[in-house]
Order: sequence, then C-alpha cells, then structure tokens
Amino acid sequence: MDNNCTVISCSSDKKIKYWKIYFERNTNELTVEENRVIDAIDQITYCMLSPDEKYLIYSLLDNSIRVYYNDSNKFFINLYGHKLPVLCFDVSTDGNLLISGSADKNVKLWGMDFGDCHKSFFAHNDSVTVVKFVPKTHYFLSGSKDRYVRYWDADAVKNNKKL
Repeated sequence: MDNNCTVISCSSDKKIKYWKIYFERNTNELTVEENRVIDAIDQITYCMLSPDEKYLIYSLLDNSIRVYYNDSNKFFINLYGHKLPVLCFDVSTDGNLLISGSADKNVKLWGMDFGDCHKSFFAHNDSVTVVKFVPKTHYFLSGSKDRYVRYWDADAVKNNKKL
C-alpha cells in the first residue's frame, strides 16, 4: 500500500513550494517531488494551510498576512496591522479565527470572514515566536523569546495564566 501527503514550505527566497511525498511500504522507498511553486512579492516569514485546506496563508517581511484560496491561488484578504514582521500565526479548527504573533510583542486576533482585527494586545516582553490554538476550541497558547508560554481564551481575550 502506498501512502502520500502534501507538505508546503516557504523561504526568504520569496517562494512557497508544495511537495508531494510518497512512501512505498513494500520497499521503504520515499519519493519527494516538487509539485507547485508560488512566487510572493516579499520574503516569507511563515506559511500554512487552513485546517480545511481552503486557504493558503503566509506572512511577509512587510508585516502583513496574505490569505489566498488554495485551489486557485486567488487573493482573498490581507491582514495588516502589526508594526514589525509577523513570526507566527494559526487558524482555529472551525476556521473562524486567526491569531498572529509578531516581533512587535503583540498578538492580534482576526476574523477569517472579513479579515477584521477583533483585538490587538501586548502579550509578551519580547518577540512572539509561536501561537497555537488548542484543537476544537478558541483557547490558544503563545510563546515568546521572553521565555514565557501564556494561555489565552480568544473568546474572552484575557490572560488566564503564565505557564
């Protein structure tokens, strides 16, 4: 039986690449093929597919987050508001919210329907390097170069505790 998956990568070379990975169990052979390449207008700091794989989302050095339809690569929305580059973001399992963390030490909470910023707040004392939703909830964690991990409720947008 063959197994395969698609992986995306991004880089400062302004390219997003889709890779097809095939694994043949009988021979233990792994094959990696470049499947698709998308050129961006600036260096890319982070990229991901939305949980339903409807959107390709990536952040650029110009402090913005771009959202495109994954199947057609047509532009959907631009999220702009961080003062320094966006280093990380995540989309909730239900696809309604996007959280972003930046070198500006802030976390922003965005609506995925219109790209409106629901809330922006100072989250850490140094660059926010990771944000991640807890699956099937609007709870999320943020981590920073300040060596703290914080737990948040995106619906209440208040800090519950430092870990």
